[in-house]
Amino acid sequence: MQIKDMEYFIKLTEVRNFTQVAQAFKVSQPTITYAVKRLETELNASLSFEIRSIIVFRSPPLARSSWFMPTK
Repeated sequence: MQIKDMEYFIKLTEVRNFTQVAQAFKVSQPTITYAVKRLETELNASLSFEIRSIIVFRSPPLARSSWFMPTK
């Protein structure tokens, strides 16, 4: 697991926008997308999904039934 992937994901839970995270870290938007996918693969869990341009984040696999929407 790469620390940078976690940093991207934490920022993503704060701003809920892949493009804004990419701009904040001065990387491309696909870099953020791939980082989240790597985390999902390593954790064997879906961490997010999109509903009408709103990103919803799932809790860790141990609490798979729990859902949360991070606050700003």
